[in-house]
Order: sequence, then C-alpha cells, then structure tokens
Amino acid sequence: MTPRRPAKRLLTALILAGLAFAASAQDDSRLPDLGSSADALISTQDAQDYGASMLRQMRALGMVVDDPLLDDYVNDLGFRLVASCAKPRDHFQFFVVKDDEINAFALPGGYIAVNSGLIAITRSESELAGVIAHEIGHITQNHLQRAFEDSKKNAPLMALVLLGAIAASTAGRSAGDAPIAVLAGGQGLLAQKEINFTRKDEIEADRTGIKTLANAGFDPDAMAAFFQHMEDVLSTGAGGEAPSFLQDHPVTSDRIADAKARAGALIAEQKRRPSGDLLLKGQWEQISAPIAFVHGPIQLETGAAGPAGLDTYALMRERARVLSGNAVRLADYYASNLKDKPGFDTPANRYGYALALTRSDRGAQAEAQLQPLMQAHAGNLILTLALADAERQAGQRDAALALYRQLNQQSPRNRAVALAY
Repeated sequence: MTPRRPAKRLLTALILAGLAFAASAQDDSRLPDLGSSADALISTQDAQDYGASMLRQMRALGMVVDDPLLDDYVNDLGFRLVASCAKPRDHFQFFVVKDDEINAFALPGGYIAVNSGLIAITRSESELAGVIAHEIGHITQNHLQRAFEDSKKNAPLMALVLLGAIAASTAGRSAGDAPIAVLAGGQGLLAQKEINFTRKDEIEADRTGIKTLANAGFDPDAMAAFFQHMEDVLSTGAGGEAPSFLQDHPVTSDRIADAKARAGALIAEQKRRPSGDLLLKGQWEQISAPIAFVHGPIQLETGAAGPAGLDTYALMRERARVLSGNAVRLADYYASNLKDKPGFDTPANRYGYALALTRSDRGAQAEAQLQPLMQAHAGNLILTLALADAERQAGQRDAALALYRQLNQQSPRNRAVALAY
C-alpha cells in the first residue's frame, strides 16, 4: 500500500471523527437528547445539517469531484432508485469522491458518496446501481441514526485519539508516521464494535437494496455479482490489502448466497406477475428509455446498450476515472491498452482517452480521437461537449464557441453546457 491511500482514508476519518466530537459537544439547545429508539435519535433537520457539513468539509479539502455532467448522472441514477425505495420522500443527495479506493458510504441526512475508484471497477450500470441501492438501504433502515448514537458515546475516546495525533504531529518532521500510528491505534479500539454492528446492518441493507434495485428496473442479481467481483479482486490481489469496500462492507460466501437467493426470488415473482406489470417492462439491464436529467434532459440512451449503441454509463465511468486521476498517466494507460488489447477499443475508452488528452494539454490529439466517435454518434451531447472542450484547449476558440452555442440551444437547462459556454 502506498502512503497516499491510508492518508486519504485517515483524512476522511479525521473529518468524520471531528464532526462526531463536535456534535457531542453541542449545547442542548442545538441537539436533541438522543434516546434508545432509532426514530428519536436525531431530528431530520439535524441529520441533514450534519450531512451537509461533512460534504462541505470534504469539498473544501478537494475530495469531491465537482463536475456537473457526472454529478447529474449519479444523482439521476440515485433518484431513480430512491423513487423505488421504502422512503422515497426522504432527502437524498449523491456525490462522487475523488479517491481511487473502491468504496462507497452514507452520511447523515441522506448524503451518499461513491468513490471514483468504485465507479471505475463496476462492469455495468446495474452493478453501480446495486452499490447505491445498498447505501440507500442504510438510510431508509435508520442505520445512520444508531451509528450516530454510538458516535456520541465514542466521541470522547476519538477526541483523545485526535489530540494524540495532533501532539505527535507537533514533534516536527522527526515524528514521521507517528500521527498515522496514533490514529490507527485509536481506531483499532473501536473496530470490533463497528464490525459487530456492521454485519447485521449490512445484511439488512442488502435485502432492502436488492428489492429497490429490482423495483427500479435493474438486474437484481447485480448486487451479488458485484460482491463476487470484489471477492475475485481480493483473491487475485497477490497478498495485497483488501479493497476498502470489503473492509467497510464485509463479504462472506453466505452473504453472497443470500443476495443471489433473494434476487432469484424477486425474478421468479416478476415472472408470475401479469404481463402488463410495470416491473416486467424493465427487463433488467435492457432499459432503453432516456433518463430525465434533473438539471435539463441530456436526451441520451442509458443502460447496457441504447438505441444508438452508445452506453452512457460506460462514458460516465471513464469520465469519473479521468477526472479523479493523473491525466498524463491515464493518457498513457489508454494509449498502451488501445495499442495492445483489441478488445479495449470501445467508444467509452476512446472517450476516456480524449478526456485525458484534453486535460493534459493535448487538445488537437483529443480531437482526432473524438471525430470518428462523432461521426458514428452524431448529436450525442457528451461527445459533442468533449469535442468543444478539446477545440477550446487546442486554441480553436471560434469552433468551440459554435459547438457550445449549438448545445446550449438544444439543451438550455443543462448545467454542464451552460457552464462551459
């Protein structure tokens, strides 16, 4: 493991632990007296305030991918699931964390984060939706309220851990990894309790998430498939550390079997329903209707393969990869794989290559990658916007403005277009 990755995880832990400690120290006029009932642990407004505060902290530290195109995609995918969950009227907001670790997590108030590394490793939109549906399950089943109660009890201990880390850091450069060691040791004191708490809630979030997944028209098998994929990643990791997703969401063979069994039962139930049932029309991965984007319709196909044969999910997966990584290294990654692996030559990977080239100041080369895609998928907003960005970077301002103007006329309410224009 490189030093950068644990540092990023510890940074997140610092934010969350610091906020938990601050919450525990608030005046009684600001916080309710938390009781034993999950429904009475924290008011809806307080939960949203805490979640919003955490998101602001993460954004201020540059940990959030602030990209309107990706943000709209993730939120529209999330709200498609929310519409089919147990509490569709609750507050939710979805965002992408700039971290190549494979993980996702829920914050108080319905804020759900998905790491760019997790998006990059998913193989279908249903797998990504399965992870988000699982996190939605944590919210709808009040797991965060119970965790908040525990955080108040543990806050004094974490405060001592934070003070120890600060003291270690004041020792100067000679302190080396002392702050990290202090934090790791303090977190270890709470680890077993968190694991015992997690196992029960993870299964509950799985079960509600699979139902949400199926009700929204996604493949209910996708959650178990992703769990198995994570297990495969771990088994081929040559002794490396388990992905963060497996550390935060422990996966066992029993859990995978339970997910498969529940998905199978839902599929069997759908087959028994009348032919006119709405859920049957989803046909799982073959959703062909365009997503109605919250901030203005992008009017693109989505799912495994839309009418034009272009997979919006796959484009957004590569966009998340590029916007969160080193553009120069990623350009080399795409170039070498496109040269050596014929199966790698897909529209999504060509699009990712063009983004990496544009972001590494090679707009003219990016244009060369995008032009064939534009010919095959004329009028596609995502590709057209990428071409305009490449032209602008290459110094072709008039050509870029013409494309931005055209896109703005077609989709005047789209945030990504408006900001670029």
